[in-house]
Amino acid sequence: MTTDELWQQFFFHLQARRRTPATLRYYANTQTVFGRFVEAHSLPQDADALTV
Repeated sequence: MTTDELWQQFFFHLQARRRTPATLRYYANTQTVFGRFVEAHSLPQDADALTV
């Protein structure tokens, strides 16, 4: 599973839990920043390949 797919599932979970629009925007922004970080550091897109 790619990090984008994982984020999409998490975002769906947040929507299902009826989180506020502000919370959804916060997590969407976090996803954007994380995606840029992964790309800038040439990290793998596969979520299973990422480590702390």
